[in-house]
Amino acid sequence: MTNTRSEESPDTEPDGGDFDTPMQPQNIVDKVAFGRRLRAQRILAGFDRATEFTTLLRSQYGVDVSDRTVYAIERGEQMPHIDFLFAATVALQVPPDYFMPAIRSDVAAKLQRGGQE
Repeated sequence: MTNTRSEESPDTEPDGGDFDTPMQPQNIVDKVAFGRRLRAQRILAGFDRATEFTTLLRSQYGVDVSDRTVYAIERGEQMPHIDFLFAATVALQVPPDYFMPAIRSDVAAKLQRGGQE
């Protein structure tokens, strides 16, 4: 019996890549860049320890966050939630675009254009 298939497997691309492996999406927020900016601004704002900062976020803005979570965000180990992002921006008294350098460039450009293509 003669094999009529080419030598390449039908499940691979000509360059050897796998058709079934989906491309991994890139996060919109760079956790490390966000964390560095958060920590720097928290300290500049006078919150030397996370405890003071988390107390403010809980009492003034209703954001249920622990010191441990803030430190994890600052180390780039955890993604901040949207309510944390907004509360931190207000509590640290930074402009709304302060964390923009931590946003993926294609998304940041669209945000700056008001979401338009």
